[in-house]
Amino acid sequence: MSTQPPWSRRQEGFTLLEMLIALAVLAVVLVVGLVASQVYLNTNRAQQIFVSQSSNLRRAMEIVTEAIRNDSFGILASVPYPSDSSDISVLDANSTAAYQTVGATGCRQSSCFTSADNVNIYAPTLSWGTGTSFILLNPDAHQATFITASQISQTANYYNVVHNQPRQYNAVCFSPNTVAMQATALGFHYDAAHQILVESTGLSASNTQPVAFDISGFQVSYISQGVAYSSIASVPAGDYVSQIAIKMTAAGQGGQPSRSLTGYIELTNRYSVFGASGQAITFYPSSTQATGCP
Repeated sequence: MSTQPPWSRRQEGFTLLEMLIALAVLAVVLVVGLVASQVYLNTNRAQQIFVSQSSNLRRAMEIVTEAIRNDSFGILASVPYPSDSSDISVLDANSTAAYQTVGATGCRQSSCFTSADNVNIYAPTLSWGTGTSFILLNPDAHQATFITASQISQTANYYNVVHNQPRQYNAVCFSPNTVAMQATALGFHYDAAHQILVESTGLSASNTQPVAFDISGFQVSYISQGVAYSSIASVPAGDYVSQIAIKMTAAGQGGQPSRSLTGYIELTNRYSVFGASGQAITFYPSSTQATGCP
């Protein structure tokens, strides 16, 4: 039998102080865990934003640079958008088919071919129709003309294509390597108000589609003789644009800084481009008509 008095025995359970201490420790653990979770979520979100923005910039840059590098002839255009600091347009080949030319009707000499308003194209079949745009390209003389067809007729060995613009001539000198290629104009335009980069194909900006969203900056520079110009119109006459620099920027989100990406396009082809009288399109470099043809 115990000799201790009843009031000296320890009662089962926790005292109020012990419960308060336990609750305080639990609260500290919960707060630390909550803060750590919030830090992890913020870091993860920032990483996702970084990856998304970087991917968006890279994708947009690849679309623009690859289109200009692969589909153009190094020929900058004024349609569907003017080639300036926020827009760029180039000639775009619709296909890889290059048809040999065999002079013009009643003329096989370079002197009269230059001023002829038609061209004979040697091809087994030609799917062009009225309104088809094409490039007449003389790689030997580095000359090109952008032409739209108004009438196409077929003989036994070739197709005769008549130009649709009054006073539009072949303009280029003739050589055995002169070819005709179906083409159109391709342009990229930056909508600063909505931070969207759009692409358009054709002589007008009516057929557009978005390329990238959330682009806070888009700048094009045209480099000639080591000097960067803000438009093709500001490049001195007689100089050639040898390189295009395109800078894209995505605004920072979630406390992250903005990110920029710059791409460079080398223009290895250097053609003198002849535009048609009365046709609402100009090119760089440009002239009216070739002279001194052999």
